[in-house]
Amino acid sequence: LFRSLKIRRINQNAVNLIKSGQLVIIRHGDFYTVYSNISQTFISAGDQITARQKIGRVRFNEQTETSEVHFEVWQGKDRLNPTSWVRK
Repeated sequence: LFRSLKIRRINQNAVNLIKSGQLVIIRHGDFYTVYSNISQTFISAGDQITARQKIGRVRFNEQTETSEVHFEVWQGKDRLNPTSWVRK
């Protein structure tokens, strides 16, 4: 089930991808979203991406048979509570 879980970007505005690999940082004006624990990314540095676009796949841990993505929201040097940014 979780092996195919995809990560989607959350904001409406067009943004630039800062870094990719197992860590993705996306700039949304003066906000940044950070996604880690990614097994595969579907975007490359410098790409313009849109809201709800798939940006990667969550890493599956074979030993624990679990998946989780680490998600953070930053404004400048301040880390914000991400719960208000996530659609339930």
